[in-house]
Amino acid sequence: LHKALADTMADAEIRSKLIAAGLEPSYATGDAVLAQIEDELPRMRAIAQRAQIRAD
Repeated sequence: LHKALADTMADAEIRSKLIAAGLEPSYATGDAVLAQIEDELPRMRAIAQRAQIRAD
């Protein structure tokens, strides 16, 4: 699955279609996504607290 997704995201035609649809195509491994979430979570939590956003 990893290789199929990486190959798909490397395809110039598919990337062009995604960009034309207003998307920013990217692909990362599960470990990279987890690291990004762990990095962003404290900042997003602080923003939500300042804006008094609550998950009900």
